[in-house]
Amino acid sequence: MKTISNLFGEFVKLAGKTKLPDNPIVAGAWISGNTKYDLDAIPIVANLATGFVLWWRATKRSIWRLNPKTADKLRTVNLGFIPEDPPESWTGQTMVIEAVNGTLFRDVFSMMAYKVMANAGHERYFLCMLTIDGNASVSSIRADALKIDTGKMLDMGYMRIAADFSGDSREEYLERSLDGIKFLFATSYYALEERRVEIKDRGGPIQRNQRGKPIKKNGKVLFQWQYLDMDIRPAPSPHYETGRPIDKENLLLEPVIVSPYIRMMKGKAIIVDAHHSHRWKRDGEVAAKIRL
Repeated sequence: MKTISNLFGEFVKLAGKTKLPDNPIVAGAWISGNTKYDLDAIPIVANLATGFVLWWRATKRSIWRLNPKTADKLRTVNLGFIPEDPPESWTGQTMVIEAVNGTLFRDVFSMMAYKVMANAGHERYFLCMLTIDGNASVSSIRADALKIDTGKMLDMGYMRIAADFSGDSREEYLERSLDGIKFLFATSYYALEERRVEIKDRGGPIQRNQRGKPIKKNGKVLFQWQYLDMDIRPAPSPHYETGRPIDKENLLLEPVIVSPYIRMMKGKAIIVDAHHSHRWKRDGEVAAKIRL
């Protein structure tokens, strides 16, 4: 299975053959037009290539990698907003995330998002996802959408790279896209929290000169990009005070567990860990999980 970083390796060779246009969308179209992929794959390749151009022009390029345990935890994070500006963990208006083993969520194992001024004259986030069965998708949402809203998603359809068409319905497509956006920004914000995550720099493809020799600076080998492995640190066990339920007009105070979530406060994203809380319920009623 090809990852997005595998495709970026192919794009690097093409980008080195000519001076790309300044506009990243035009540059991405040129790269996709000079790849070996067939016409059916060109739309998804063009979006991947546009994100690559933005990423490649950055001074420091990163590919974020997640193990299954970290991916499992990030899938539980609730997020209901779209930031107008990408988090600082992004590279050149882009974020690339790949699974070390298994998948990130659903059947997606490699994904990339980028922000660009669209042809319609407003900034949009574009989300590209690759699945373990060889399918790919592109979805897009306005950067000023503020709240996650299925009605504002631009359905660009599923397009294949090297496998058969996936056949998702529109509803399934939108659900997958929303899951992707939530997972994307959950990863992006957790990557900035040193006390919550451990990040290991694994190096990357070595930069080489025309004779194939590694390029060094201050005695150290330079890499085309860095693979960053992110592990979520174990969180302290949720704690709450125990005691007799409070009986208030036939209501009982029931403990519930709130899933982790991210909220925006005074222009800054705040991560709230999973924790115990309480809700009033009628006697005999099944306690429901708090939804935020």
